Amino acid sequence: MCFSTACDFLGEKLAGFLGLNSPKYQYAIDVFHRDQKNRISLRKKNEYGATSSAEASWPSRPSGVSASRGAASHNGGHENEQQ
Repeated sequence: MCFSTACDFLGEKLAGFLGLNSPKYQYAIDVFHRDQKNRISLRKKNEYGATSSAEASWPSRPSGVSASRGAASHNGGHENEQQ
């Protein structure tokens, strides 16, 4: 009985030293947890109105395009029906 206990103990220590007692797909678990943290932090930023640096770097409209809509309004389809 003492011999089997010693073998079990040494086997556990050897497996721990060689890294054989870690989960087989630990990298997938780590990626999942990292992505989950990123989603939560992004959701919190959006709740408080903060934008990421990628969103802030986009221009609001192309250069040369004015903010006012003239004759080329997007909602002018109903005008043709009334005429």
